Order: sequence, then structure tokens, then C-alpha cells
Amino acid sequence: MGVAESGRGDGPEGSPQPATGGRGRDGRLVAGLRCMECGFALGGLPSSELCPGCFTPLRRAVLGQAAACDERTKACRSIGNCVSCGYRLAGLLASGHCPECGTEVRQSLRGWLLQHASPAYLVRLHRGLSLVLYGMAGQFVLVLLMVVTEVGRTFGTAWAGGGMQLGLTLAGVAVSGVVAIGYWLVTEPDPQLTGLESPRSSRVVLRVAVVVGVLCAVAGLPGAVSGAGGGLVTGPLGAITEALYWMGWLAWVTQIWAMLLFARFLARRVPDSWVVGRSEVYVWLLPVVALSGLCLPVIALVSCCLPLAWLAFSGGHYLGLLVALAMYWNLLHRLSEHVRAIVRTGEPARLKGMMA
Repeated sequence: MGVAESGRGDGPEGSPQPATGGRGRDGRLVAGLRCMECGFALGGLPSSELCPGCFTPLRRAVLGQAAACDERTKACRSIGNCVSCGYRLAGLLASGHCPECGTEVRQSLRGWLLQHASPAYLVRLHRGLSLVLYGMAGQFVLVLLMVVTEVGRTFGTAWAGGGMQLGLTLAGVAVSGVVAIGYWLVTEPDPQLTGLESPRSSRVVLRVAVVVGVLCAVAGLPGAVSGAGGGLVTGPLGAITEALYWMGWLAWVTQIWAMLLFARFLARRVPDSWVVGRSEVYVWLLPVVALSGLCLPVIALVSCCLPLAWLAFSGGHYLGLLVALAMYWNLLHRLSEHVRAIVRTGEPARLKGMMA
């Protein structure tokens, strides 16, 4: 998906204006539709033309949205699906019902905004975002405990031994499981977009990364527990544990990357330009912030005191990770506020920086 920052309510000079009542004239897009690529308002434009903002074909630009109704027959001429079950609505009367689930067709012709999505889908989305936020808060606390433990190990304190490491490892697995469940609920497919999204969409990539991460965590748990408990993991088990660790780390990075792209897509359906813009920036900024902490201890590495140099190195790494997690959490929390408000009131939260 492209950038969705702009998109005022006015089309270009001389373009057809939307018909009143939200219904398009014969072959024209209904009012309230926006381009999925750039956010341009498309109401009243002929469905065979290009988006004036980004020149995307309108049939693609309104993917998953109610595209047009024939004023003579009131028959849907859209590529949209039923909001509840995903049944294709093309050719059905706007005054009729979905043959699959009985939902009124009119409910599926209101556009692609989240406030018009299925209530069941919105509840799952909110529940998933809540679990992700709770799990990330737990990860934040665990990183802080790891910093404290690293300090204790550097100075040889007894409480920072194998027992503490084992506890942090098991807690990390549990918290990661909560986040994985949250991601899975967040990426439940919207019935309204059934069969319309790309097989390589961010939602699908995120689901695959979650499955890979869970499998790596489960398969590598025996070796991780053995190592955290103070045992020396060598031989084939050590090699397998190391490989699973790096595979799990790659899956974790992929989850964050895919979730940022999916959050951008969801923010366009609010619409909230703050989340859209931050998601696009965070795709590259969060890795920089998370890794930049490694640059902070460079000066300390030239120090004569090796333990302090190692402590500074570890502290710099954890500091960057904590800042990146806080930025990521803040973005998802804002998106969660919108979904919660829609579930409760039918309207998104009124926050600074939203699209007009």
C-alpha cells in the first residue's frame, strides 16, 4: 500500500461531484470513498477512470469498498463483499439481503472505514491489540530486569545467577506467547476484504512470522532453559538451540515490520494520518533506534576497566531496545484507542493529527 497522508474532500476542478444521499450516479463511485493508495476522496468519479491523486485505477483504489450502484436498477456494480461473511455482492439489489448470511446489502455499501466493519471483526481486532499491548508492557519490564541482572552479574552478586536467568527466560516465553495470540487475533481476516487482498499482504506475512516464531520458541525451549539454568549447552543441542534462536529473532523482527505496515493499512480505515505517517517512518527508524544503543559504549570500550566497558555495552543495547519498544507501543496504543471507540460508540476517537 502507498502513502495515505493527503486526500482532501474536493476532487480536481471540473471533476464530477458526488450525488446526494451517498449514492453514485450510473457508473460513478458513491460518496465517502477514498483511494487506498493516497487517501484522495473519490466520490462521484467514474469507476473506469484513474485516481486523480496517484493515478491508480479506481477499481483497485477502492478495493474492498462499495464502488457503485446503478441508479436505474439499484443493483450493486461493485467489487465489494458482504461485511459479515465476505459474499460477493456484485449484481445484488441494494435493497436486498446477503444470500449467505442474511445481512442487509445496504450495510455493506457504506464503505471500507473501520466504523462500518463487522462488529464481530472489530471486537476481535480490539481484543488482539489489547493483548499485544499487555504483552509488550511485559516485555518492557523484562528488558529492565535483564539490565538489572546484567549489572548484578558484572559485579558477581549471588541473586543474578542461573535461577534469575531461568526465571527471565520462562517469563519471556510466556509474554511472547501473549503477544503472539494478540497478533493472531489482530490479523483475523476482515470478511469485507475476502479474496481481495494480496497473498503477500502485511497481514499474511505477520501471521506466517507469528507461526514461525512460536515454533522456534517451543522447539528451542529445552536448550534455552538448560543454558539459562547454568548448564553448558554443547554438541548438536547447542547448535540447534543457536539456530532456533536466530530464526526466532528474525521472526520477531519480521513481526514488528509487518505489524507496522498492517497498522498503516488499518489507520487509513480510521482514518488517522498520525498513525499512517509514523508507521511509515518507524519501519526504518525503530531498527535504527534499537541498534543505535550499541554505538553508545564505544567510548567505554577503550577504557582500562573491562567489566565497566562490557556493562556500558550491554546497557547501551538495552537502552535502544527500550526506546524502540516504547515508540512501537505508543503507536499501537493510539490505534487501539480508535478501535475501542468504534466498538463502543460507532465512531473513531477524536485525536490530534487525524485525517479530515
